[in-house]
Amino acid sequence: MKELALELYIGVDLGGTKTKTILATGDLEILDEKTIATRMDSEETIIQGIFETIDAIKGDRVIKAIGVATPGQLNREAGIAIQAPSMGWHNVPIARLLCERYHVPAYIENDINVAALGEFSCQDESVNNAVYINVGTGIGAGIILSKKVFLGNSGTAGEFGHLTVEPNGPLCRCGNRGCLEAIAAGPAIGARATQWARARQDSPMHALALQKELSAKEVGEFAQGGEQLAIELLQETGKYLGRAVADLVNLYDPGLVIFGGSVVLNSPDIWEAMLAEVKMRLMPIIYAQTEFAKARFKGDSGAIGAVVLAKQQMRAWVRTRKS
Repeated sequence: MKELALELYIGVDLGGTKTKTILATGDLEILDEKTIATRMDSEETIIQGIFETIDAIKGDRVIKAIGVATPGQLNREAGIAIQAPSMGWHNVPIARLLCERYHVPAYIENDINVAALGEFSCQDESVNNAVYINVGTGIGAGIILSKKVFLGNSGTAGEFGHLTVEPNGPLCRCGNRGCLEAIAAGPAIGARATQWARARQDSPMHALALQKELSAKEVGEFAQGGEQLAIELLQETGKYLGRAVADLVNLYDPGLVIFGGSVVLNSPDIWEAMLAEVKMRLMPIIYAQTEFAKARFKGDSGAIGAVVLAKQQMRAWVRTRKS
């Protein structure tokens, strides 16, 4: 453990609104961190933002490797972000750019999978399987089977947000109708609440909804204040989530389901309604042996997971060299 603690890694969680970078030991002790707003002007400014955060915390310390959590479709072997609509970039060689600047190996992985790695890293050694579900601006899942991230045939497994939960429901950004993300993600909650509130003059949300589209955070604040329409909407959202979670758990029987993202972590109404729906719809034998937990690292799951990614990939490379 003493030798492990001397190994230093950089973990980068690259998001559409902020970029968080940490310097950590191999046993995940965070030594320093830096968070900045992600500058979305161009691919170059996004990369420069990553450089800025790493430079701020690395100093003259020697690091072993860099891990990056990024949204979108990836070429993992080449370290290229093929397409990330939320970032506005195409075919960006993230790993090569980091290698050239810092002269250490760099690895990339989908942000939800990386967050799953981060949360799984603090589980007991006896835990082999888990599902990490993130509900925020979007909805996704990272699936861990036999202690490894399950990528699927095309490398895009875990598109949990695109399960159909309402066949004739609202149009999703993927082109389908009634996807879970189009109903239960943060922007969808705000859009549904705005529509509901504009039609209800007796709602305390009505006046604000006439001025602008509500945010999920505002809907949550109204619910905390006792606004019944907001409470009803959040509870309905929880039920939709619960049905989808039950389907996923019935299919994979992971034993552990971890939830992250502001939507589920910050709304008791969603959380309670979701768990009640899960209990009602899960097979009893599976429900009795499944733990449902909130993310331990919360907003740090991605950055910590990026360190885990870097450590795992670096050690796999070393083993390959020795064999």
